[in-house]
Amino acid sequence: MVDLIQFGPSMITIGRNQTVILDPGSFSIDPDAISFHINVSNWNYIYYCRIDHQSNFVLINDSFCFGNRSEWHYGSNETQSSLIIEPGLFQVNQIYQFRTDLIDKFNTSRIFSGYLLVTVEEETDSIIISINCIISEICPLVNEYHLLNPNTQVELTSLWINHRVNQSFNGTIMWNLYQGSMNTTIQWILIPNIRTDVENWFFEINSENFTATKGLFINYPNVKYWRFEVIYSMNSIHSIGAIDFMIDSPPENGTCSINPLNGMTSTVSTIICSNWSDTNDIIGYSFYTWTTDPSTLAILGYSIIPSLQVRLPANGTNSVMNHIVARITDMYECITEIDLSTVSVIFDMATMNNLINNVLTNSMNLANNILLNINPIVLVLASGNQNLVSQILVQQAQALNEMSVSILQATFLSNISVVSISVTPLNGEQQIQSSSAINTSIWLEYNQQWNTLAELLASTRCYQLASNLISIAPTTTYEKIQTAADSILRCTSNTFTAINVVSQGRGIVLDLDRIRANTFPIDYETDLESPWSNLNLFADGNDFSWATVEKNRNLYSQQQTATNINHQTDQTFSMTTNALLLHMNTGQSTGINASSIIFSLEKPHI
Repeated sequence: MVDLIQFGPSMITIGRNQTVILDPGSFSIDPDAISFHINVSNWNYIYYCRIDHQSNFVLINDSFCFGNRSEWHYGSNETQSSLIIEPGLFQVNQIYQFRTDLIDKFNTSRIFSGYLLVTVEEETDSIIISINCIISEICPLVNEYHLLNPNTQVELTSLWINHRVNQSFNGTIMWNLYQGSMNTTIQWILIPNIRTDVENWFFEINSENFTATKGLFINYPNVKYWRFEVIYSMNSIHSIGAIDFMIDSPPENGTCSINPLNGMTSTVSTIICSNWSDTNDIIGYSFYTWTTDPSTLAILGYSIIPSLQVRLPANGTNSVMNHIVARITDMYECITEIDLSTVSVIFDMATMNNLINNVLTNSMNLANNILLNINPIVLVLASGNQNLVSQILVQQAQALNEMSVSILQATFLSNISVVSISVTPLNGEQQIQSSSAINTSIWLEYNQQWNTLAELLASTRCYQLASNLISIAPTTTYEKIQTAADSILRCTSNTFTAINVVSQGRGIVLDLDRIRANTFPIDYETDLESPWSNLNLFADGNDFSWATVEKNRNLYSQQQTATNINHQTDQTFSMTTNALLLHMNTGQSTGINASSIIFSLEKPHI
């Protein structure tokens, strides 16, 4: 990306007696190099100018730009990577536009251009205001305009570029917004109600950092060009900077279909998309499903080719209608979303039951369980195919959720008092059990949910996802961070709640967890400090019976796992919150309101 001055704004204002330095060699960005100026000698620099948009660009040494005056020169005659225009060359109340072409010396087909509008005012002195996207990767420069994805918010920052060393800015800042109308040239029209919409669309309109949410572009769908302008005023100095955007058009003119339109969870359906086009190239197709709530999309898969084979979920014995959604994305992440035909699916309970039975028959030696390893579900999970694994996990999660609800309903029909089934706060006291008779088989089935190893693995995965999220946050859109944060925080909240169920006395332990907690550790005979061998730690007073020790060892194991998960939960929340705050402006808020978590975050005023 070619930037002629720092930050690469679209427009600046200057006083008639100011020097202007165009320095693409210092401020441009080469994605193939760590720092552009390291490779400054690998490029040829050609400078052009014109008066506003009323004429064609001509070479900088053409008399059209500055007449026959020659008060301009290159900063380095060897590379010509910068151009210095001395005071007095500009005409007052005129708008100049500069263009610089960078041509790769080793591959002359690689040509990149940068643009800058310079408005000249009568003031003898002024300040240069530069504006840029905080995340430059999501608003790339294409010709004279930065591309803008209407599905994301715009996060801008401005900078006072002062030639007076150690002079700070102590004035006022104000942002304005224009929509562009293109005929032969573009005309900018001021949007007057920016301050009345400040609570909905705009944040920090009087600060160097400014945010416009995607609500602006949703409410102005027919506007293709936007200009964001910032005005800095201090004493007699009044300067303006601006950045111009063009809405990125999403993929269009295509269709997607799925076949067959009915089957079981083991049935393979094929999605085919065709005839999609986009000037910025299509980079991928992603597919989602929902059953009863369109806000709870579950991903089916992603493909760089316009087709995908999928296994659709179902959550019970009855036929479930899957609503399929396709998202087609261009190289700048502008998306077209369409709905496909609904698909009727019945859950393949036989395969699921075989999987459960195979696990239970040899739960301590799963690796050598032949029947388990040839189960169709296990084979798909072991395939390493991300799309297939995702589909199977969605299927099984929805099925297990349905089974959990069915088991809970069965408890109500088995003389278990409703008041005896409750969720208490983690710092609260255990509810007193009802004296009603309990159907033992129902309770055994109901408590198959508690497994500390699974909870620890889930918590670790949530933590790893949060760690990855914070690493990509500086180059990712706010909306993507929000979506990922929603899933990660729900994940870590669920594991945090689950691991504390047993330690709080609100659930019964799986036999598998009890066996693991009481199995001799490998270093039992050599590790004299091992808490496992300290019977005083697991006794109840003078009660050293095996049943008591076994029970308390299991509780100790649960508590140790809970401590690890609680620590991971704190770190996961911290990293996820920081990823969100990186994109949020002062006063901006976000939140999650779900059965598993209520989360609210607002960036405070400092």
